[in-house]
Amino acid sequence: MKNDVLESIGLNKNEVLIYRTLLGHGEMIASDISKESGLTRTNTYMILKSLTGKSVVEEIDRKKKLIYRLAPPQKLVEWAEIKKREQEDNLRELYAFMPILSGAYNLSLNKPGIKYFEGIEGFKLIYDDILKQQGEVLIMASEFDRSRKEINNFLDEHIIKQASLGIKVRALIPKEDYVNLNYIEEAKNLLVQVRILPLEIFSLHSQILIYSDKVVLSSFKNQLISTSIYNKDIAQTFKVIFGLLWDKSLSEHVEILKQVASG
Repeated sequence: MKNDVLESIGLNKNEVLIYRTLLGHGEMIASDISKESGLTRTNTYMILKSLTGKSVVEEIDRKKKLIYRLAPPQKLVEWAEIKKREQEDNLRELYAFMPILSGAYNLSLNKPGIKYFEGIEGFKLIYDDILKQQGEVLIMASEFDRSRKEINNFLDEHIIKQASLGIKVRALIPKEDYVNLNYIEEAKNLLVQVRILPLEIFSLHSQILIYSDKVVLSSFKNQLISTSIYNKDIAQTFKVIFGLLWDKSLSEHVEILKQVASG
């Protein structure tokens, strides 16, 4: 039997060496296997444990002495099939993780273009990228921004990190139950300036985040999905739109503050 056949199914060189040793001698004790293979006793015991764990070598307790012998060759096939299924499962997991991995790779290169992120881990990558950038952050919040507990916890911690780095934020947010005078004051202390708009006229289903030369749209309603656009001209366009909304929102914001204070 060629060594490369055994190695191709996943056995390492020392496992192949002991397998071939047993193949040529039948039943053996560990010390004899060590002498015949040229491996140390410690390595021999470790490899025998690995091979018995794969069920391709059998361990027999005979008169208080451990004897080792090969399992029927079919066990090699069975173990190779298990290994194959594990590799297929790992490959499927890798494919599922590719959007996050690709997004992180592109962010690390700071390449212009469009990146797609999925799930909480992808969302965290985007917000962590904010900490590396310079300049103001602009947010147009959706009515679903605070609909997920895991997102709330992450955002609360992240805002504190931003403030510690001196990152200023302006946020347009819809009037929700959590929005009150205390919320606005706490946000201000963390360098977040808030303008509140009535939900009936500012009901976004996706959050829009603008920073540096990037625009990120994130949907929280069902599946958590984010799309990051890295383009200077597109970012400039969104900044102009945000600025217009910010200026026009002052009267609505003041009116809501009066209602909150009186309520």
